[in-house]
Amino acid sequence: MENKINSIEIALENLRKQPINNKQAISDICNKIIFIASDIKSENINKNHRKDIFFKNGFTSLSSTTMLVKKMPDVDMLEGNHLEQFSKDRETELRRVDLFNIHNQFWEANNVESGNVFASIPLALVPKNSQRILDIYGWQKYETIFYTISKSIDFRELETLCYSIFDYYLITKTKENKYIVLEYLISKL
Repeated sequence: MENKINSIEIALENLRKQPINNKQAISDICNKIIFIASDIKSENINKNHRKDIFFKNGFTSLSSTTMLVKKMPDVDMLEGNHLEQFSKDRETELRRVDLFNIHNQFWEANNVESGNVFASIPLALVPKNSQRILDIYGWQKYETIFYTISKSIDFRELETLCYSIFDYYLITKTKENKYIVLEYLISKL
């Protein structure tokens, strides 16, 4: 949102610089400001709608952490052998930095049920030298929010809900049969 506000400020500055008789330029700048303001309003409505959905379904923010996430190709991961190749690459990269077993132990303990992020590990588990190498392979740092679900919810309903409100997420199941949802704050992976 800060970028959008900066864009409005720049547009206003450009508006001030226009001669009063340049009606087309003034009109274009005003339309741009209206478009950006509308976009901000839409974002706020979406955030409020999302909060309503969270509250209604018992989502509670448990914690957040930085995760190291492997960049995914711009293809449908479930078509062809994309996921298989991606998994092989992930394994090779994690083995090169001696993190393959740590990665697997973490995700086995957190039992992934569903989602659309196929390679991530908490940054706290990754030594600095390994971070630099994984960065070369396209792994990036993203904040991730962990949610618990306090209400009883059918898994398919939870899966549909997560698909509709999160761009990037994982659904995990604890040993106590409770769901934890990880929301990856990624604008475009």
